[in-house]
Amino acid sequence: MNEKELQKLILEALHLCGITAWMSHKVGAYKHRPIIEGISDIIGPPRLAIEVKLPGKIPNPKKRQLTKTELAQIEFIDIVNQAGGIGFFADSLEMVVERLNLPLKL
Repeated sequence: MNEKELQKLILEALHLCGITAWMSHKVGAYKHRPIIEGISDIIGPPRLAIEVKLPGKIPNPKKRQLTKTELAQIEFIDIVNQAGGIGFFADSLEMVVERLNLPLKL
């Protein structure tokens, strides 16, 4: 499964649980820059931000030097959490289900 497929799977699970969320449609590596650096892949009101990574690819500064993009993603998630929201990295649907206490059996 690639990252886009995992994002879609997570969005479908959120919608099944009645949680409104959508893809942030980041610009990424194209020539135009996103309005907010590091914005998470999945966003939902009032303050939900999920940055989806492939299994084992969640940024960890203790293991390696982080890229500028990863640092911006961490900063964005920190902003969401400091504002009373729920922001986190996820590398599986199971991680999302557990973190949000979704009523799904996997």
